[in-house]
Amino acid sequence: MKKWLALLLVVLSLVTLTACGGDKDAETNAKSILNAAEADCSSEDEPVSVSIKKISLLKTQTAHNKEYSYFLVKTDSYDWGYAELCEGEVVTFAVGYSRSDAKTRCEDLADYRTSKLGGIGQ
Repeated sequence: MKKWLALLLVVLSLVTLTACGGDKDAETNAKSILNAAEADCSSEDEPVSVSIKKISLLKTQTAHNKEYSYFLVKTDSYDWGYAELCEGEVVTFAVGYSRSDAKTRCEDLADYRTSKLGGIGQ
């Protein structure tokens, strides 16, 4: 019985690590993609280059048979922003907001994308 319990704990630990690692991999990939992209800025007329300090995956969803990912982004110089990526391509990237405003805009964008294209949020 103890062996089965130990085996179950090991399996659950691996599943947890894999799930957490998946978000970290997605965040790392998105960070490198977004560091190479220009962002729309709430206080600038032209797109700006940013240096990303921190990135957090908020949500993924499938819409119109494509995988969309939504990220909250902390920059070095433009406070907070949000990004929408579709299969590794930047769809929306905007900075220059407060953290709460960026999170709200990102969640609203995900809801909009689902309503326009139909899809399943995760």
